[in-house]
Amino acid sequence: MRALETQGLVFTRSGPGGGAFVAQPSARHAMELLSTHFFFDQPSLSDIYAIRKALEPEVAALLSGRVTDGQLAQLEGTIRIYDHPPGNAEEQYRQRVAELDFHSQLAQLCPNPLLGFLCGLMHNLLRELPLARSIYANPAPSSREEGLSFQYRLMAALKDGRAEDARRIAAEHMAFAEAYMLARAGSDD
Repeated sequence: MRALETQGLVFTRSGPGGGAFVAQPSARHAMELLSTHFFFDQPSLSDIYAIRKALEPEVAALLSGRVTDGQLAQLEGTIRIYDHPPGNAEEQYRQRVAELDFHSQLAQLCPNPLLGFLCGLMHNLLRELPLARSIYANPAPSSREEGLSFQYRLMAALKDGRAEDARRIAAEHMAFAEAYMLARAGSDD
């Protein structure tokens, strides 16, 4: 019981009406639990991007015409974190993580909760994968600029309700991101 409580899967309450109760884990908590599954058998960048390339264009298409002005403003706020050259190595790393946060925000907005959850899980794996973390710590400046271009184009398509354009832009972005990550890893797996 203590192990389940530590994992956030149950909670206990003392007194009248007390006892052990099943907790409803948040999506974030569920992702963290699933991420531990991959601790000893980590997926490759190619494994992660195979899923991202298949799913994230669908998230973009589903969100077309459904993103509110407030949600667009939040996405723009995230972009502002990395829309300029970094001042130091710490800011550089924060910028790369914020680029991933942009995609996590889209996943959270997805009207298909399972699709959004799976995309969010891929983002979580990238945040924790040692190889990805080392790439994020030393990015190429051109990747930030290219990523910004894709993201601004995607936001325009989402705002205008152009589902096919959003799907195409997201697919191109994922293909670019995969090629970039594999090149930076010095791998062509």
